[in-house]
Amino acid sequence: MSELGTLTMSVKGELELSTADSLLDELGEWLGIRECIVNLSGCDFVDSVGIRALVECRHQIGPESSLRLVGLTPRLARLLHRTGLDQIATLEPGPP
Repeated sequence: MSELGTLTMSVKGELELSTADSLLDELGEWLGIRECIVNLSGCDFVDSVGIRALVECRHQIGPESSLRLVGLTPRLARLLHRTGLDQIATLEPGPP
């Protein structure tokens, strides 16, 4: 965590049933942050549980904080947009 209250996390591989809880566990250790950046450039699969975990991340950091999902492939950006995550997080396609 930096002096500005930003937490950056990277997801590698799949964000699904067996891995989603570790993302939330990591976030739970950093209450009160101003910004959470989740780098998904190394993520090659997201299921509904993974999407739910991203929504839960948004809720955990609170309304005064921001959630940025960076490094999105075009396919993942489309998926997250279709699920409405662009309404609660900033989606940033391309390299982080």
